[in-house]
Amino acid sequence: MPTCPRFSSVLPVLLTLTALAALTTAVGCGSSIDAGALATDDASTDAGLDTGSIDGATPDATPDTNPSDAGGCQSDTACDDGIDCTVDTCVAGACRHVVGPASGPTACPASQFCNLQKGCIACATANQCGAACVDIATDDANCGKCGNACSSASHCVAGSCTCPPGAPVCGGVCVDVKSDPDNCNGCGNRCAAGNSCVNGTCSCAKTTCGATCTDLSSDDANCGKCGKACSKGQSCQSGLCKCPTGQSLCGGACVDTNVDNANCGSCNKVCSGSCQLGVCQKCPVVDVFFLMDQSGSMGSDFANGTTAPLKYNAVADAIDAFAVDAASASLELGLSFWPMNDPTTTTTCMLSSDCGAGGLCLGGTCLGSGTADSCNLVDYQKPVVAFGSASTTAAPIKTALAAVSPQTTSTPPPGLDGTLGYAKQWAMANPTHTVAVIVISDGAPNMCSAMALSELNPIAAKYAVAPNPVLTYVVGLPNPGDTATAADWNALATAGGTTKAYLPATAPEVLPAFQAIRATLTTCK
Repeated sequence: MPTCPRFSSVLPVLLTLTALAALTTAVGCGSSIDAGALATDDASTDAGLDTGSIDGATPDATPDTNPSDAGGCQSDTACDDGIDCTVDTCVAGACRHVVGPASGPTACPASQFCNLQKGCIACATANQCGAACVDIATDDANCGKCGNACSSASHCVAGSCTCPPGAPVCGGVCVDVKSDPDNCNGCGNRCAAGNSCVNGTCSCAKTTCGATCTDLSSDDANCGKCGKACSKGQSCQSGLCKCPTGQSLCGGACVDTNVDNANCGSCNKVCSGSCQLGVCQKCPVVDVFFLMDQSGSMGSDFANGTTAPLKYNAVADAIDAFAVDAASASLELGLSFWPMNDPTTTTTCMLSSDCGAGGLCLGGTCLGSGTADSCNLVDYQKPVVAFGSASTTAAPIKTALAAVSPQTTSTPPPGLDGTLGYAKQWAMANPTHTVAVIVISDGAPNMCSAMALSELNPIAAKYAVAPNPVLTYVVGLPNPGDTATAADWNALATAGGTTKAYLPATAPEVLPAFQAIRATLTTCK
């Protein structure tokens, strides 16, 4: 009875009047007959459904085209069929009657549905879908039977899912072959990229550049006009080549001038240090000296056994890798060992007694008690490999490390004093450099001292003060038989002006320890 808003609320706008006539049973609108048709309706169909196949009822799901209305109606009001649950409209001079929405004034009471000929009627068994009472002749979600949902764009007409006129099924979906670029003038006829389907013909909706249909507003290769390509890192936005937010175009590429050393703060402003927030921060020139432990205990592995790699070999390999690492190219490097042999004493022996009081004869060489290992500070002021650029010192460092077999006593205090003294002289001669000594050891002193690691702390502290300070970094290796603890190693590092010791427990952890030390030294200020 209420009038339908010309299908605008229930069918896609693209449907023509012919399509409307064929789909008047779509969601929100159904078919009907006029009052004259009701007078001739057979009573035997009163209890039937809207399809001829159910309960023997005569189909009544098609739109009404009452001859008495055809060409004669002038308004929707003139088409009122007196049935409250239908929507009545005048279309091209002919009345159309469809099932109204399931809510509002056209809604039927619970357990009833709208029959175009009879209005609201009790729900028949076939129309009961779960708890809902539906008209399976017109319900898109239960078309013909419960649960049979119509695919996209199709609608339930007389209990069958039907596409609009001229809209075939392609891939299970109703399509408009006049406008669908994937099915233009036929299923599977896909238009090329950039083309649209207009009246069943693929045509370029944008601009043709050469043989390519493109959108000049977003094409990186044709931005704003054919042939205008955006630079590296840029994208075409509204026909203009633009760099990402926060970046600038420098030398044909998008860069972040906040951090780019070649364009620090602005294009072509080169920073030899580190560009931070667009300001060039000066990086220090760093000199690193390795003081390598060659004591006998370095000849064991990290678990105090003899399984390769041994501690000495693992550290030597890590130093070699560090020296040739590209990140070390700007460093000055040097190397020495501790303990060093005392050139003034006898180094060969048959028995320990040949080595003097407290000495030890090991493998024909005297160890300890000042006989073979030097307790003289001056012996440690002479580096095995003097400070020099990494490119020139990497090879001699590798050769020196390979020539040593660990077989001496441990970490004599004069060794640290002499090595730091050499580094101090270097720092004084190069006041703009940051100078550091990396102390490598697996135990407390056991010669030239009272055998406590803490004896080394005042030595490290003496050289860590200005002017021209020398920093002491500590790499402490495991040695179950030694008295040195992690706290002892950390105390030595703190005394030497660094915050903590590095304590690798396995061979693969040694190189990362050196790299972490390098990172703290090369950070730009």
